[in-house]
Amino acid sequence: MVIMLLPLAVPLLLVAGWFTALRCRGVPRWLLFSCCVALPLLCVVVGVVAGDAEDRQLPYECRNGTAVGLECGFGISRFAGYLASFTGTATLALLAAVSLIVWTVRSRSYRGSPALTRNR
Repeated sequence: MVIMLLPLAVPLLLVAGWFTALRCRGVPRWLLFSCCVALPLLCVVVGVVAGDAEDRQLPYECRNGTAVGLECGFGISRFAGYLASFTGTATLALLAAVSLIVWTVRSRSYRGSPALTRNR
């Protein structure tokens, strides 16, 4: 059942790492994103391994296709790994876009609109 939390946990871990990097070092560098790519890839591996383990626990009739139904399981472990990988990749793309926007704004030395002064 823990594998079902992967699609929720992966984006939260990526966002937490991004905010930590943003807070400590400014705009996250591409090194952070290249290291974070390992997390969605790890989710695929975990999903495949967990799916294979789930398949091995099934009766022989379920594995060769002669029996079907709820007793043959849902095969959800592999799907959870793929879904976690998709949500992690989408989160990384969104964070990369936000980082690019933040970097663009900071590189222009944007200071806001000039203050309104009153001549007396």
